[in-house]
Amino acid sequence: MPEHTPPRYRAHLARHLIPYIEAHPDARGRIAALSGLVLGLALLDLEPARADLAACYDDGHPGGRTPRDPVCMLRALILMALLGEHRINAWVETLHGRPELRILCGFSLTRPDGRPDRGPGVATFYDFMARLLDGPPPARSPRTRWTRPSIRRRGSKFLRHIKEEKRQRKASRPPMTRMRAVVKRVTEAAAGRGHTSRLHGFAGRMQQLLAKVAVARSATLGLLPRLLDVAADGSAIRTHARPAGRRPDGPVEAGHRHYSDPEATWGFDATRDRYYFGHKAHAFVVRTKTHELPLRLDIDGAHEPDGVLAARDLHDLKHLLGEHAPGCRIRSVIADAAYDAEAFYRLVDAIDAAPVIALNPANPVRDTPDTDADGVPLCPGGCRMRRCGYNKRRGVITYNCPAKRPTRRGGEHLVVFHPDDCPLEKPREDMCDPHGKLGPLVHIRPGDNPRANLRIPRGSDTFEALYRKRTAVERFFSVLKVRGKWAQRPYRRRFVYQVMGTAHAIAVHVRAWVEQRFGKVPKDADALIEALGALCEEEAAAA
Repeated sequence: MPEHTPPRYRAHLARHLIPYIEAHPDARGRIAALSGLVLGLALLDLEPARADLAACYDDGHPGGRTPRDPVCMLRALILMALLGEHRINAWVETLHGRPELRILCGFSLTRPDGRPDRGPGVATFYDFMARLLDGPPPARSPRTRWTRPSIRRRGSKFLRHIKEEKRQRKASRPPMTRMRAVVKRVTEAAAGRGHTSRLHGFAGRMQQLLAKVAVARSATLGLLPRLLDVAADGSAIRTHARPAGRRPDGPVEAGHRHYSDPEATWGFDATRDRYYFGHKAHAFVVRTKTHELPLRLDIDGAHEPDGVLAARDLHDLKHLLGEHAPGCRIRSVIADAAYDAEAFYRLVDAIDAAPVIALNPANPVRDTPDTDADGVPLCPGGCRMRRCGYNKRRGVITYNCPAKRPTRRGGEHLVVFHPDDCPLEKPREDMCDPHGKLGPLVHIRPGDNPRANLRIPRGSDTFEALYRKRTAVERFFSVLKVRGKWAQRPYRRRFVYQVMGTAHAIAVHVRAWVEQRFGKVPKDADALIEALGALCEEEAAAA
């Protein structure tokens, strides 16, 4: 496979795109309209993912034609996402009819024998995604044959019994029990500074790909802050497969039917208040001053609750950030009431982050005589006490008298008593601490009641400001469903959704890089050529 380092890719653009513009004046307008995408692809470095992509090809047992460069195939899918195309068949027709797009992907316009090269076909794109699904081939002798799992299942009819699958899931383990089990395993891994095995499967390969080529670059460019306020949420994805399946041709056991999507399940869409057949997308997105940047995207079964998916992915996200963006740390996890479970609070605390989670009205906080419904301690007069601070070393939250507040007067730090804020006419010696500096003091450990004893108390200005950032993940899902046309149910397989979702997530980062680096993109072909030349000069100077 040819080697395409970033300088060589830019040289490839200079060697093929500029002569094509000069030889085809009618293409100048089309290429000028793609100026932002051209500059974004020039900034995108896919070389960190080359080893992972090449490992999915069986170079030790070659057969047939030489495969396409996997880096160029990945760049073609990212360009497809940047252009807002969602149909593989239509994208292939567009590539065959527009040579400038094949140049942008990194493909050559001619074959080694001199014949014209129209680019990859539809089967080549699906085979590339299937290779990512299968992963690296197992080690074996040169004479041992091995058929990839995706090839063995290709063209087969998937016989399923949906009701029996649902019954077995319910009998195996309820959702909340699964969450507690996942949290226990992940917490133990966090204590041992390890990571879960999901990073080595197909979903893990996709997360590594997103982290290596997009998240790491955004952190280097300063687009990601040092302290990350991460928003989490899930979104329903309806599959194009028939929910009722098709009746088998031959005699089979009652209840079995053929389904074109072998992994789709039934789930409940709380936004539309209805059941659906398909998958569920779960994402972690960080809101910066100017952009919403996705850090992780996972596609799972529609039946999985959001909290279970988040508990399974959160520690992997921390591990990926430590590996590819070591200067960034998760400061808070922002989520809606679907994540309001004690096990998830304990997991967020295990990764040393602050939970910013709305309460589920159907599951009120455990109330005690000394606290209110939100878990805030009450003073002897029945007034909510004032949060004094969080001691990370001791792991306790301290509350002080609501009528005593620190201030500065004359350059000195003082604590002033405000009689109007005291519910008692006069502080009592046996109940209050009138002679203490801040007393009475109450110390609460978040682990005793994690849903109520938050590091950032509910109702505070900080909590409300952070919770408003939760809409960042909803806007990212809008990108998938509007620009990616996921609302039109374009695919039948979960791994295709995963690969295309990863391509869209990388495209979001690419648009942010272009906006930061260039601001206003060039409007004509000559200005685009000048900008590409400036990038090549910067690369040469850095070398």
